[in-house]
Amino acid sequence: LAKIWRGREVALVRGDGGKGLRADELEGAASVETMTFRRQHAWADHWAIWEGLKHERRLVIMCLGASATATCFRLAQRGVQAVDLGHVALFLRRRAAGEDATKLSPEDKAAP
Repeated sequence: LAKIWRGREVALVRGDGGKGLRADELEGAASVETMTFRRQHAWADHWAIWEGLKHERRLVIMCLGASATATCFRLAQRGVQAVDLGHVALFLRRRAAGEDATKLSPEDKAAP
């Protein structure tokens, strides 16, 4: 998975206070700039998110629900590599802690 960002400049788009990827978890990236938007109901900010990213040329990694999916699609249409990694941080953290990364805890299932 880390091969996606290794040695590359990354624009990381995530929700505020969320459980999404953090810049420090993109080990091996050449650089990471984090852009934070509201974690819940981010779709309401969809056009503001697009305006902030539409001229982006770096690798874009997004963890921001449906807004991430739609924005990654639009960026890809412009030739930008954009990846919606959603809840992947949850699994990376569990694996790093030696836990079974394939099973969700009740807290994870209840998280919005």
